[in-house]
Amino acid sequence: MNILFFSFSLLEIQWSDAERVLITLIDSLSRRRSEYQDFEQKFIRFIQWFEHFLNNELNQRLDGLTLQASLDILKNEIRTIVADKRRHVNELLIQARLLQSQSTDQIQLQTIKQKIEQLEQIINTTEQHVEKRIRKTEINLKMFNDFEEGFENIRSWMDTTEVNLQRSLNTQNVNELHLHQQSITVSDLSKKRKDNFSILVN
Repeated sequence: MNILFFSFSLLEIQWSDAERVLITLIDSLSRRRSEYQDFEQKFIRFIQWFEHFLNNELNQRLDGLTLQASLDILKNEIRTIVADKRRHVNELLIQARLLQSQSTDQIQLQTIKQKIEQLEQIINTTEQHVEKRIRKTEINLKMFNDFEEGFENIRSWMDTTEVNLQRSLNTQNVNELHLHQQSITVSDLSKKRKDNFSILVN
């Protein structure tokens, strides 16, 4: 009877231990599943954000702005936004690698690996796109400024040329007027001399 009671007590203890292990295992699996679902949801949100940012939001933020204003927005606001997203993506990549180290499911491991590569690719693409846009805007702004400077130089040259031509014309007109006046004076003198000569003859 005592042996039976002891065996029953031992079985009860073993059952309790097994139950605790099972509960711990279930909790661990539930936690991992919850962490994986959390990773998947964040992954989807990031991918959607980057796609929208590259295809729509970036152009909308710069639409209608001058080249200088666009350059300022790109260098300050846009770079800050992308850098902030890079920080959050890095945190998610750490979470993904932690999930990789805990998982034994080969399909899940492959899926996580693909998503890690996709995240790294899209953040790199976004950063490269922004930097390329900055360089292009800088080149366009320099070309525009060079054009404006050249245009101002041409306009200044044309104004100077116009003033010089005007002075030349005024000088020529004054000289012509002076010559004309001299011609009239000579003609008048000649006429007077003829008249005086006629009087003397008569």
